[in-house]
Amino acid sequence: MKEYKRVFNVYSAWDYAREIEDLNKMSEKDWQLVKGGLFSNLYQKNEDLRYRFQIDYNPKIQDMARYIETFREQGWEYVNSTINGWHYFRKLYDQAAVEDYEIYNDSQSLKEMQSKWQRNGIIMIGVLIAAVILQIVCIIREFAWANAVLAALLLAEAFVIGRGVYVLRNPQRADGRKRSWNGMPAFFSIFFIGIIAVLILLFLK
Repeated sequence: MKEYKRVFNVYSAWDYAREIEDLNKMSEKDWQLVKGGLFSNLYQKNEDLRYRFQIDYNPKIQDMARYIETFREQGWEYVNSTINGWHYFRKLYDQAAVEDYEIYNDSQSLKEMQSKWQRNGIIMIGVLIAAVILQIVCIIREFAWANAVLAALLLAEAFVIGRGVYVLRNPQRADGRKRSWNGMPAFFSIFFIGIIAVLILLFLK
């Protein structure tokens, strides 16, 4: 009987190198990716194979067959694609071979995505900082814990997005080195915890 496992995780656009490394580590533990997703990945237990994975971003593919064939010619096997334009590939890992498991496709779509997220990130940071300043003004006029928590929440979110912009300016390769924390779970965790805290404080006021 085939054994499957679904792992839930959220990766930001700037953390795709981390996702690649997580896929490689799962393969080392005999769990091979069979379907990559936006919020979860599906794995199948297979102790006989070991892969190295890569992810490419290209939301505007006109000829999917030719796109897949281009990677196949480089030795990459197509796994699947997500609705928002991420494509998963894998290659059998040979420990004895001296091989670089990077994709050499000079993806213009990936570069455009990185530039777009950098611009959007900078704009979001500006908006968040302006909101923090507004909250500080409210606190100076009349202190309220709800405003203080909201200011801290907005500042934390600005920090997370700022870290993402920094990573996009200095792209990381999936080379097995230890990465810093995953930005997206931190972003959502801070956001929901902060909002709940603000609502509780407003209710108790």
